Amino acid sequence: MRLRNAGKMKTRPNWHGRIGVSLGLAAAIGVALLFVGSVAAAPVATAAASVTYRAPYSGTEASNEFGLLSGSGGPICGVAEYFPLAPFFYLYAGVANESVKATAQSCGPGTSFASPEAMAGFDSANFTTTSGTHHIKATWNFDLSVKLVATPGSPSQTANAYFFLSTQAYLIDLTNGSLFNQDNSPYFTHEITSGTYSHHFSKIVLSTYVNATLVKTHSYELGVFEYLNVYASVSPGASSAYAFVNMGSGGRSAALVSVSGI
Repeated sequence: MRLRNAGKMKTRPNWHGRIGVSLGLAAAIGVALLFVGSVAAAPVATAAASVTYRAPYSGTEASNEFGLLSGSGGPICGVAEYFPLAPFFYLYAGVANESVKATAQSCGPGTSFASPEAMAGFDSANFTTTSGTHHIKATWNFDLSVKLVATPGSPSQTANAYFFLSTQAYLIDLTNGSLFNQDNSPYFTHEITSGTYSHHFSKIVLSTYVNATLVKTHSYELGVFEYLNVYASVSPGASSAYAFVNMGSGGRSAALVSVSGI
């Protein structure tokens, strides 16, 4: 197994359960500055939890690429991963761009697969807020083009191609070290084992929730991210597979529409 991690991302919790591989926002010091250019309301420390924030956001951009090439029963061969557009989150626009591709061709005596993944989002600065239960919601709107091809070499051979899109959120209590994970695992996916699938998806909405009881004297950090994974796998013989998702050019993107509940 060969694992590649192009480390542009600082260490953070990662509980993203892929159908195989793995899934920040903004805040300024003091919640009143949590989202620059957002709703012009009273400082968040006294605002209702229903206040909604939109781009431009303030915080630290965080993105990364993960690559996994694997084979069984022989050397790893016939598989490749590509990142035609490196992942990046633009704080001012609230938009992430990236594209990911995987290819696989039967090679040698074993099954081989390629499973590259990209992530983009951002982390907040430390902030404080009101005491009580907060229902934090981060909503993404995705526009992406997908092409999947799976060609089994014979009825006894297999080929598989899919993509998997998901979102992640977490909240860290920096005062006592508590971690609040997201309360749901929204995702969007499609898989084929034979033939060709090509489609443009627009306005795919995924909302992530974090429910937490917070204390006004504590300091917190919030993170929000989106993950894009593609997968191409073949058995021994003469099979091939291809998976490509464009979420970075021709108007394709992932937009963080809003964050509420801080």
